Amino acid sequence: MLNSAGCLFSTKGYAATTVREIVASAGVSKPVLYYYFGSKKGIYFELMRGPFEKFDLLLLDSLQAEGSASKKLLDLCESVYALFCENIEAVRIMYSIYYGPPQGAPFIDFDVVQARFQDALRVLVREGLKNGEFRGSMWTM
Repeated sequence: MLNSAGCLFSTKGYAATTVREIVASAGVSKPVLYYYFGSKKGIYFELMRGPFEKFDLLLLDSLQAEGSASKKLLDLCESVYALFCENIEAVRIMYSIYYGPPQGAPFIDFDVVQARFQDALRVLVREGLKNGEFRGSMWTM
């Protein structure tokens, strides 16, 4: 059901996708969707929950990792890119909701997620500056 909902939300938009379409695409009945997710809103939140949890773990792991700041920064960027590729449907949904016209989707504060990523990047850059790995005024934060 999650894959079906993700494909429909990313191609049609959240508001234009009906529960009927989700269950037809998934090959289940409406009661099955309601049992597992409670509603279309519930399936939307579940679609977002997985990638956000993984993202938070990537940020935490990058800040606690051993090694140089430049390696940690590179590893974080590579991991975030891999996470995006792994969850491309969810990324498309987030992008269309954040940058597109209002769709009536339940509110998720995407700005907070972006701010956490920027904060992690700042920490790693400052660490690199402090350790002498990074130089130059372009890194001044």
